[in-house]
Amino acid sequence: MDMHYRRLLGLLTFALLSPIAHGQFGAAPRLKVGDMAPPLAIAEWVKGEPVDLAAGKGKHVFVVEFWATWCGPCQYSIPELTELQKVYGDKGLKVIGVTSPDLRGNTLKAVKRYVEERNDTMAYTVAFDDQTKTNDAWMMAANQYGIPTAFIVDRSGKIAWIGPPLVPEFTEIVGQVVDNVFDPQRQERIRNLSDALVEKAQGGDLRASIEIATQILELDPGYQWAIQAVYTIYVEQLEDVAGLREWAGKFIAKNRGHSRAMTRLSTQLMGTGMLPNRLPDLALDAARAAYEGTQRKDAEAAAVYARALYQIGAIDEAIKTQELAVSLTSASMADDHRALLAFYQDCKKARNTLASP
Repeated sequence: MDMHYRRLLGLLTFALLSPIAHGQFGAAPRLKVGDMAPPLAIAEWVKGEPVDLAAGKGKHVFVVEFWATWCGPCQYSIPELTELQKVYGDKGLKVIGVTSPDLRGNTLKAVKRYVEERNDTMAYTVAFDDQTKTNDAWMMAANQYGIPTAFIVDRSGKIAWIGPPLVPEFTEIVGQVVDNVFDPQRQERIRNLSDALVEKAQGGDLRASIEIATQILELDPGYQWAIQAVYTIYVEQLEDVAGLREWAGKFIAKNRGHSRAMTRLSTQLMGTGMLPNRLPDLALDAARAAYEGTQRKDAEAAAVYARALYQIGAIDEAIKTQELAVSLTSASMADDHRALLAFYQDCKKARNTLASP
């Protein structure tokens, strides 16, 4: 098996486990999407008031995230979870971070210190599962062995989704569940198609994998994993940039009004791979569609459009657009957007220096 193929399978297999997450190891999971959420057996509530899931039925949506102090990726989910609690708290969302003792120093003392150091940047309930009863009833029962892992529990008390809170789909699904517009049947179809995509990729039928990814995108044009899969197959395995150009052109034409899809496609076309594999003209077209489709009121769309402008050398326009992104951004993303703005401004200074006699 060559390097590109191993890389592709690594991406697809990991990505499948991440956004779909429905028990890929050993026996079938005892806890899965659609099941009633188990109770929380917590020894000590480190931050916030105790939470009773049963008492919250009909009123609250819960995000139960499993994490640890030593977990690198977990630190990146903290601002996302804090932002979700801030945005949807008034609509009934309760975010709970659950952690357990282990052999890597995740003691109650370490957890308390970790939470205290982060103060308001970790603005949601935190629980210490001293006897690992909650971890066993949730993580082990669902065949989940990596952290961070989040469970979304809807108002009926059923688990609507399982996966890492770092995938883009997570925040969107939380919003859908809170607003009572989540479609579990569509999610099940996406899950089944994702299984089929990985199976075809493992069997070497890469063209069929692209067709299945396209079917996923028919259900959800902004499904980032499927966009990434198409890009990876065309560029890294088939080495068919012309094929990617044709596919992306058709996708833009069909989904121009879908701002999330355009933002993610643009990011993919200009953000990964060797320079000859990037498609700056299509990236710009998709980014502009997202920017205009959101009436220039979305920070992410503005930032992606600014990046596309920068890549074609339109630095002045990139700075102006990134300034707008900074003015629109949330607190959790403010530093990132300001850093990009400073970078574009430095590039302009360097350009002017070069132009000076």
